[in-house]
Amino acid sequence: MFSHLTKRSAITNQFLASYDYIIIGGGSSGCVVANRLSEDPNVSVLLLEAGPSHETRRDVKVPAQVVNLHNDTRIDWSYKSVKQEKSRFACNGNIAPIPRGKILGGSSSINFMVYIRGCKGDFDTWQKLGAEGWDFDSVLPYFIKSENNLKPEFQKDPFHGVGGPITVSDPSFTTPVIDSFVKAGIELGYSECDVNSGVK
Repeated sequence: MFSHLTKRSAITNQFLASYDYIIIGGGSSGCVVANRLSEDPNVSVLLLEAGPSHETRRDVKVPAQVVNLHNDTRIDWSYKSVKQEKSRFACNGNIAPIPRGKILGGSSSINFMVYIRGCKGDFDTWQKLGAEGWDFDSVLPYFIKSENNLKPEFQKDPFHGVGGPITVSDPSFTTPVIDSFVKAGIELGYSECDVNSGVK
């Protein structure tokens, strides 16, 4: 269990008798909520996480090591889908693995260090279904505020932010395979785009 006591993260096994806020789950959302609440020095915040700290696993910070993270039940809940009849033919018994992080940072700690906001259409559909204020245009300012994008062409882009707590950058290296993959997609008629800009 992790106790987030102040603006500076504190991992401890010693707990207070009571807390102003208790957050269950130290995944992406839980960490953000704990961070925001603990900006007020007058409140106490307890963040509980079932798994270990991401600081105990060096491989979490190496995207190529993600194959060692999935299905490691110490840090992955290792969920499985039901048998699929029309897909997942490459999976044993047509049952898909569904990695979900059981570690401080949650699934974001075991997902190749990929930053993706989600599909604009999903946000807009939630709004249509009654989730007031969850359309893409309403949540976009919060994405922008949280982002510290290091990509030079995004420094003044209306869909991206700088100075936020989440640093976003392109990989520091590419390989010919990556370049060929992107080129093949373009040749097939797909456009190369910024998926975090709300493009459909």
